Amino acid sequence: MFGDPRTPDLPAERQAALASAARTLSEEFDGVFSSQTIERFLLTSYADVARRMTVITWLPLLAERFARERLTALAIVEGRSDNRKPVVLFLCTHNAGRSQMAHAYFRHLAGERAISWSGGSEPSDACPVFPGKRYEDWGVADPAGRDLASVRPIRDEITSRVESLLANLGVLVG
Repeated sequence: MFGDPRTPDLPAERQAALASAARTLSEEFDGVFSSQTIERFLLTSYADVARRMTVITWLPLLAERFARERLTALAIVEGRSDNRKPVVLFLCTHNAGRSQMAHAYFRHLAGERAISWSGGSEPSDACPVFPGKRYEDWGVADPAGRDLASVRPIRDEITSRVESLLANLGVLVG
């Protein structure tokens, strides 16, 4: 995969780091996904992360982490995982403020006891609905363009809602 015609523009050290990441992920997801699926997820994760980064020092590591999160999510959605941890998706319009705050605080408090992701609903601006899943619309103000004093109450509301959500999910905090 790495070092082949699909990745000719990657420096040798990044190719080596990605090859190592692919081996690690293949071991973690052995029997769940093929090595080709893992490599595809790693390459697309790398490309997605690379588009957003200005400092590329840790790019292969971040790509590996992102690919792991995506593969874990896919395994859960497809019923290929016996993971019984609560799974939460935080969505806001742009995935630039509220959902990222909620996701970060959730991960900080829940640790390894629950799984969360964040995302943005644009350009479709509609959230998919899956039968049997619980949905909450928090109606939290958008922090975009606000000064720090105006963002703090938004942060505090998100913090309170995340703590309540974790309690409702039975995830012990602390």
